[in-house]
Amino acid sequence: MNIAFIPIDNRPVCYTLPEQIAAVDGNINFFMPEREWLGDLTKYAKVEKLFEWLKALPEVDAIILPLDTVAYGGLISSRRCPQSLEVIKERVERLKEILHEKKAQVYAFSSIMRISNNNVNEEEKKYLIIHTVWINSEQCAKMKFRLIFLRIISQQEKEILK
Repeated sequence: MNIAFIPIDNRPVCYTLPEQIAAVDGNINFFMPEREWLGDLTKYAKVEKLFEWLKALPEVDAIILPLDTVAYGGLISSRRCPQSLEVIKERVERLKEILHEKKAQVYAFSSIMRISNNNVNEEEKKYLIIHTVWINSEQCAKMKFRLIFLRIISQQEKEILK
């Protein structure tokens, strides 16, 4: 059986573990794109490279892919996507065309957005800065919220807000 798999990002649990699981069954030929084409905490996936990789695949029985990666550039990227709705729609349409040409069984999935409650979360520091500035610029009467956000942000980032 030939399976093509696009990980949601380049973390080991997303990239290395699926490959190891597939290797348990010697009858599976497991295809994955280059790790550097996938997104991470600070960079977006190279979606065009992923599309080229999909098109160049040999005949496969199944394609497993995360919609967050092909539409937005990754899981983290989907939470702070700078692309317009038109760009995202174009990506999805292009993906549909490629998958139609492949004639393989497709297993596509998407993650449900969440808001972290972690006070030391690298992913959301920029988000917190933006919303702290917004609360301040709107001169929100609820100053306690601003103080909570400022406690979370590092000293260096506090200087940015001054």
